[in-house]
Order: sequence, then structure tokens, then C-alpha cells
Amino acid sequence: MEFMRDNNRKKVIDVFSRMFEVNYSKVKNLAYSLLKSELDAEDVAQEVFTKLWEQQSIWIDNKRELDAYILILSLIHISEPTRLRRIS
Repeated sequence: MEFMRDNNRKKVIDVFSRMFEVNYSKVKNLAYSLLKSELDAEDVAQEVFTKLWEQQSIWIDNKRELDAYILILSLIHISEPTRLRRIS
């Protein structure tokens, strides 16, 4: 039983790591292009991937591409009112 739990945990970490490696720079670059702030862009990327980690059921066994979901999630975090006020 312990082996199965460890094996599943490794799978989750591997899938998330691949998703992070493929998408982190896309999220950060999108955020930077709209916010014009390196710190805010890094915050957005961190928030997006924290949210994804918390919602493992969305991506762990998903066969579909998550690009659109990650893009929308990024735009939601970019458009938070406190961030938008800083760029006005």
C-alpha cells in the first residue's frame, strides 16, 4: 500500500513538473507583457501554478491540452484589481 502511495505521489510530481517546465515562461511572459513589472509577473506565475497544484483533479489524468485553461487562469490573476491599479 505504501509503495502505491509513493508511486502515485511521484506520478503527480512528475506530471506537475512537466507542466510547470512547459508553461511557466509562457505565463510569466504574458503577465510581464501586460503588467510591465517583473515582480508582478513572477507573482502571477506563482499564483497560477499554486492554483494548479491545488486543483490536481483538473490535470492529473487529463488527456487534453491545458493551454487554454492556463491562459484563462493567468488572465484572471493578471486582472486582479490591485494589479490593474498599479499599471494605470
